[in-house]
This record gives sequence, structure tokens and C-alpha cells, in this order.
Amino acid sequence: MRVPATLLGVAASLALVQPVAAQIAVGTSVGMFVPLGGWHHVEGGQPIERRNMPAAIFGGRVDYWLSERFGLEGVLALTPSQVAISDPAQTQDVTAGVFAASVVGLAKVLSIGYGGNHRGHNEWDIYVGAGGAIMSRFGTAWEGWTGTTHPAGILALISTSPIGRSVNLRFGFEDFISKARFKNAGLTTETNASLRHELVVTLGFMVRMGGR
Repeated sequence: MRVPATLLGVAASLALVQPVAAQIAVGTSVGMFVPLGGWHHVEGGQPIERRNMPAAIFGGRVDYWLSERFGLEGVLALTPSQVAISDPAQTQDVTAGVFAASVVGLAKVLSIGYGGNHRGHNEWDIYVGAGGAIMSRFGTAWEGWTGTTHPAGILALISTSPIGRSVNLRFGFEDFISKARFKNAGLTTETNASLRHELVVTLGFMVRMGGR
């Protein structure tokens, strides 16, 4: 009996995505939120710039691994990033914050061994990823503004290494990419919608719910 090529392709794909004993890991992280650039608008005939300031960021994570190489990561993160509002005369830092909920697909691209030959116990696993997020900007700096909840794309570079039977140390670098525009109805003004990058660098721990 001849097997259709499509079925062979599906079978080959399933063979590559082999199930693992521990599919779920939970963890937390802390790091730095580093926004690049800002938004510009005109208010009372004066040019105004609004930009988030670097600040600590805190997050909780849940990973679901489809195989040893491919997984999904959901994250809730919060940063008390103030907004610096600048006009030609002065700059004022105003209370604000950013909340982000994201999902990223991860793929392992490299394993680097160290300190022994026991594979999986003395190595750094390197992952690349891409996904999306919903970002919400809040606080005094954004009172009266609309459009402060908006989507963003994410590019990620992640590295993990085991430090215990079920605990991994995790380093992360993520780039949140967005093109949001904010409008203040009371001032009949709105910001430009230039492409912006907001970088997140984190250190954390992931606990596997079971053994691999």
C-alpha cells in the first residue's frame, strides 16, 4: 500500500516533536526595562517629548514545552517606569508604569557544555523566540490619554542552565517592538506613531513541575 506524501510529512513532524515528561515550568524574574526613544507632539504651540524611563521590571512566567526543543512561554510583567515629559524649558518625571502580558514561541538552537560530560546537567541551552504582547501604560503621566493599551511584537534570546534537580537559572533578553499613537482629547493633540524598541533584560528561576 502506498502512503500519501502528506501523511509521511505529518509523521516526520510528529517524530521530531517528541513528548517530554515535564511539560510545564513556572518561575519568576527580575531585571531592567530599558525603553529607547519617545513620543512627540505639540501642546500650546510648544514641542513636547514623552518618554518612559529605565526602571526595574518584575515578572511571572509559565512555560509549556511541546518537545525538548520547542515550547511556549506566557509572561505577566510590571515595571514602575516613570514618564519624562520635556518641553523647551524643562523636563519633569511623572509617575507612571507599564504592564505587559505576552506569549512567545521558543526554539532551542544551541547547547553549550561546561564542567563535565553529563549532557543536560552541565550546559547552557540557548533559545530564540518570537511572539506578541499587549502593553498597558498607566499612571498620572497618562491621565486623559487614549491608546495607552496597545499590541507589540517581541523578539527574544533566552539562556537556561540547571542548578538543581528541577530548577533552571534563566537569563533573558527581549525586544518589545511597537508603533503606538496616543491621543489627548482634552488637548486636541496626539503623539507621533514612530517605531519604538523597549528592551527587557532579566534574571530568574524556572521550576519544572516534574522530572524529565
